[in-house]
Amino acid sequence: MDQPTSPTPPQPQAPQNEPANEPLDVGPTPVAPKSSGALTWLIIILLIVLLGGGTYYYLFIYSGSQTSSSSSTESVTPATTPSSTTGTSTTSTAAAITKAYTSTTAIKPTAAKSIALDSDLYAILKTTFTDEVKLKEDFNGTMLTYVVNRAITAADVTSVLTDLETAGYTKMTADTSGFTVSKSSATYVFTFSVASTSKAIVEVTF
Repeated sequence: MDQPTSPTPPQPQAPQNEPANEPLDVGPTPVAPKSSGALTWLIIILLIVLLGGGTYYYLFIYSGSQTSSSSSTESVTPATTPSSTTGTSTTSTAAAITKAYTSTTAIKPTAAKSIALDSDLYAILKTTFTDEVKLKEDFNGTMLTYVVNRAITAADVTSVLTDLETAGYTKMTADTSGFTVSKSSATYVFTFSVASTSKAIVEVTF
């Protein structure tokens, strides 16, 4: 005879209202404040500005001190230097003019127009330059060149012009380094080497 089978006991079932293996709800995840990163960069920028400003301030102060030092150095330049230089220059000029005068051989005018002018002008130049005047050149009766033994000034130009007017010449134009005069139908242009450092000459073209 078959043995009666025992009924299988019922298996326990998980509750239907509880989801299996779901994570526990622990609340919202904390998020780091976004402002902390911006604040960090702001601090870094401020440090850079402050350090950079300090550098610029140092450079400004250093530059100012150098300028002041340079000005102080210039202010202590001896005041006697210009005068000594001027004295040397004047001596050199006189020596050069004297050398040019002494090395010149005086000539006599040959052309008719040159002879006529020289008869008036030579005496006037001798008066102005204390007899130290030489006729250096008679260029075919169109130009005379005289050499004197000292530097020529604007006052010398005026003196020669005044004496020529007294001798019957008429002034046409004049400035500090020369003039133009006329007599009868002839015109004479005078040029003086005023303030030259190497020569003292009077040129007359006609």
